[in-house]
Amino acid sequence: MTTDELLEQLENASVLSIESSDKCIIDPETREISIPETYQLLGVESDEKVERIEFQCPKIVGDNIDLSQLQIRVNYQNANGDKDQYIVEDVETNGDNIEFSWLLSRKVTQYRGTVQFIVCAVKVSDDATITNEWNTTLAQAEVLQGLEVDTPEP
Repeated sequence: MTTDELLEQLENASVLSIESSDKCIIDPETREISIPETYQLLGVESDEKVERIEFQCPKIVGDNIDLSQLQIRVNYQNANGDKDQYIVEDVETNGDNIEFSWLLSRKVTQYRGTVQFIVCAVKVSDDATITNEWNTTLAQAEVLQGLEVDTPEP
């Protein structure tokens, strides 16, 4: 096997491992979130904390900013246009990457249609001033139609 063939095989293996990892991969240069097919569908209207979206991003971004030292948030807009944010509580360092997740609440899945979201990392000083902020570009996924009753039985 030539060096070029070996490099090509390693590149293909790397691409496959990212695609099969079932994590949303954040590109620190383009700020785009690559969403695997697993997460193209977020759930069904009114789902409450039954789906978790996994993310992976290089730990060091921009001007040598260490994302593991910042607070990670997911800012989102549900299909009705209501905006909110999820404060990530499970950031872990894994080699040169950070990994974290977003547990979807009913506010995310309240309406069928397209949910838009970004990942935001902030560092806040003691006087509540944002000293660093790093954002991804807009990503989106779908919520399917469900059916709720007006007065549910206990």
